[in-house]
Amino acid sequence: MQEEGVDVRLYSPLDPKHNALARELAYIYQVKQVEVETPLLFINSDHRRFLLARISSQSMENPFESAIFSDDQTLLQLVSLLLIDGKSKALLDTLLA
Repeated sequence: MQEEGVDVRLYSPLDPKHNALARELAYIYQVKQVEVETPLLFINSDHRRFLLARISSQSMENPFESAIFSDDQTLLQLVSLLLIDGKSKALLDTLLA
C-alpha cells in the first residue's frame, strides 16, 4: 500500500513494545499507542478503506474479538464522525493519551 502512496497510521491501545502484532505492524506503518476506554483498533487507509476491530483484553493468542474491513464510503464517514474530531482532524480526546 505504501508503494502506491497510501499513508497508513495506526492508533491502538496495543503497545508495540509488549504486543507482537503491534510490533510487527510498526515495522511497516506508523503505530501510535493511545489510551482508550473501549478496546478499539481503527485503521483508515487514505479515506477509502478502513478496518475497525474490537480487541480482547483477555486472550493474547487471538486479540481480535470481531472486526470489519470495508471500502464503503458512507460507513467510513459514519465511523469517522464517531472517532475523529472534525476541527482538528485528531482522534477524539477519549482516544488521546
